[in-house]
Amino acid sequence: MKFGILKYSDRKSLSPVLHTYFMERLGIDGEFKTFSVPPDELETFILKSRDDSLDGFNVTTPHKEKIIQYLDELTPEAEAVGAVNTVAVRKDKLIGHNTDIIGFRKALNELGEIVERKEVLLFGAGGAARAVVYSLSAMDVSVIYVVNRTMKHAESLEEVIQDGKRTKLIVIKDLDSLSEEIKLAINSLSHGVFRPELLTNLPDLKLLYDLNYGANALDPSILNGSYRYSEGMSMLVHQGFESLKFWMQKDLPDDGLTDSAIRKLHGVIESE
Repeated sequence: MKFGILKYSDRKSLSPVLHTYFMERLGIDGEFKTFSVPPDELETFILKSRDDSLDGFNVTTPHKEKIIQYLDELTPEAEAVGAVNTVAVRKDKLIGHNTDIIGFRKALNELGEIVERKEVLLFGAGGAARAVVYSLSAMDVSVIYVVNRTMKHAESLEEVIQDGKRTKLIVIKDLDSLSEEIKLAINSLSHGVFRPELLTNLPDLKLLYDLNYGANALDPSILNGSYRYSEGMSMLVHQGFESLKFWMQKDLPDDGLTDSAIRKLHGVIESE
């Protein structure tokens, strides 16, 4: 089987290492490649993917939202979020899915952080942020404060909140007006953009979760506060495992596989 990741940045992806490890451990005969595609060549790549014997591929920034217009179908999750991070190729039909949703939820659950009826602060409003908001509303968060350079883009996150949920989304300009009851902060901004000093006035903050991982994650030594910090390696691994299940169209046994994959990737980073 042939899988890959569609990206456009200088940032090194650990997905090839991750999926090669998954396939070896599960006895799946396959390969995983990296495709670097500029935004103006996205349509060409999609057309080629239909004839290139690809079985599926992951999608990263900046393609998660734009790629939707070139797909044949979306899963309910991808349609609700308005962003795709996983595409399956089935009989020349491209089906978009979003595994960031469950990847984020599993990562947060592993940290033992209970967010029900709590207030949360989110930095960024891209494709990954949309999945985060969808997950948080499912977990019944009371308020999500959003900080983003483009107000209109941040305000569009409100459409991601699941129907029937009581979660309220508030886009803010001035962090001085933030509630002091925020328990969780999430960074979905790219490496080098987020400024941790913005968290100084949050006395009840318990956890800062950074969706970046490895060399692109925050340096814990620059953080000033009593809160815990976690980078996004766990989310990467869980969403990757869910992607593989979606491509294979069957459930796959974990049996500690995701835990060992996290250790594997940390080892790869430390050896570089």
